Amino acid sequence: MKVMKFGGTSVGSVESILNVKKIVESQTEPVIVVVSALGGITDSLIRASSMAKEGNPSYHKVFGEIVERHEQMINSIIPHGKDRDELLSVVRALLEELRSIYQGVYLIRDLTPKTLAAIVSYGERISSRIVATLIDDVEWYDSRDFIKTEVKGGQNRLATELTYSLVRDNWKAFPKVSLVGGFISTDATSGEVTNLGRGGSDYTASIIAAALDASVLEIWTDVDGFMTADPRVISSAYVIPELSYIEAMELCNFGAKVVYPPTIYPVCIKHIPILIKNTFNPDAPGSIIKDEVVDDVLLTLVRKLPVYRYDPDVNGHFRNFLIGIVNNKAREYKRKRMREAEKRDAYEAEARLSWEHERQSYAVDLRNWTKDASEVALTQFMADPKVSTRDKEIFRLIVLCGQSPDEVAALFGIERNNVDQIKSRMRKKLMELVEQYRQVGCEEEK
Repeated sequence: MKVMKFGGTSVGSVESILNVKKIVESQTEPVIVVVSALGGITDSLIRASSMAKEGNPSYHKVFGEIVERHEQMINSIIPHGKDRDELLSVVRALLEELRSIYQGVYLIRDLTPKTLAAIVSYGERISSRIVATLIDDVEWYDSRDFIKTEVKGGQNRLATELTYSLVRDNWKAFPKVSLVGGFISTDATSGEVTNLGRGGSDYTASIIAAALDASVLEIWTDVDGFMTADPRVISSAYVIPELSYIEAMELCNFGAKVVYPPTIYPVCIKHIPILIKNTFNPDAPGSIIKDEVVDDVLLTLVRKLPVYRYDPDVNGHFRNFLIGIVNNKAREYKRKRMREAEKRDAYEAEARLSWEHERQSYAVDLRNWTKDASEVALTQFMADPKVSTRDKEIFRLIVLCGQSPDEVAALFGIERNNVDQIKSRMRKKLMELVEQYRQVGCEEEK
């Protein structure tokens, strides 16, 4: 059994959704198909919500476009007859529910997170019904029945153990094709509709694949695989045939949009490969993400291609890490100067000024350093023969990708305190680089 996920572009047009039908019906083993909302529908749902909340009656127009889009799709791909009539009846009932929710938001001028979660769920609830009717020999499943979340730190997080248990209960036997709407979930306690975040359909597919020990997770999108850069920006970009899980996670956190980053972890710990394929070019070999690869693709990219220039929106974890280092150093100066001031009141003003000068100096250094920090630091670490490959990977996952130490410890099969020790060593090494850079900058200013 394998899990196949088709994104919004794959179900966004008549041509693409008919390609989905051909791809799925050609499979020779049982498959679980996870689909996103029709391309652009989630954005339209959110836009109409915002307009209704603001008391703008034009939300009716956006809602009308949503209705028209779905009905046109159904009329274009489902032949006249009983199946189309039943599907239209189901979809129109769902759209009528949605209309009522919008009307309520418009009347009270309020849009709570709970209401918004309910609204955006309709995209996948409707698209999954359409695709389930289109494909032969299919059984439809409601993901709200088995994908469960719980509130942790004020945010909805996957209730992993409960979800895995419910997924296994739902699939004690596998029909030829199982059809599931991605993205949607429900609260484990209240049963209220929640979701896994934008891009969460990938995550849904990964969760199901991991819970059922699938042979492979296939993610079907609109590109031929993981690429070295955005082909719309860099025409010479090419497909990376194979990557390790770690490389894929890092590329995702550097801005690659082929895979939703949380998708990788559930299948990684189960050693389930991820195959990236193109719905519009199904014969292309694609990219495979797995435990080990022949070459260290990421090292090659970082050393030879100017892909990872500093970007505060993409490299936020790295920037925050650097800021933490600089702020800690500034606090050290403050404590030192204030101790001197307590002993010698006469020098208090001078001490404060000295600390302020040091703080400002580090602020300037930070701005200069972060312009090319990711390129410089990555090159330094990866080129240092004294640092093991494992330590480099752990550093990149925690500092560059924002993975938690617990996740990294599980990934590498080591104790959490070992991860903390490695991070501490890497932090010290980076601080030395910051100091070197600052001193070089000071010399250049002189």
